[in-house]
Amino acid sequence: MRPADLARATNVSPTTVWHWEKHGTIPRPKKLEELARALDVTPDYLLTGKDEGAPYAAPEQATTPAERRPTTDRPSVDEIMERAQAEIAAALGMAPSRVKVRFEVT
Repeated sequence: MRPADLARATNVSPTTVWHWEKHGTIPRPKKLEELARALDVTPDYLLTGKDEGAPYAAPEQATTPAERRPTTDRPSVDEIMERAQAEIAAALGMAPSRVKVRFEVT
């Protein structure tokens, strides 16, 4: 699928698709679902590259608890934030306790 086709299928600009492809920008959850649907893969496959052989199923279409359950092999948000804090502190040459990392979900 061409980037322009993917942009139309997910209702984003071609520039957004370019950022996804070239810079590894992660789409927001709703766009990630649209992207997975357009490519006929799972959102987890897009995030991890692991293919469980299951076609895309939106959360509201999942029929079993296992299909609705998030995968557990990913780090938690807390783990990601702690790692980011430590890496930023190391890059700045200061103690992690002096670095505050915040994020916003919209």
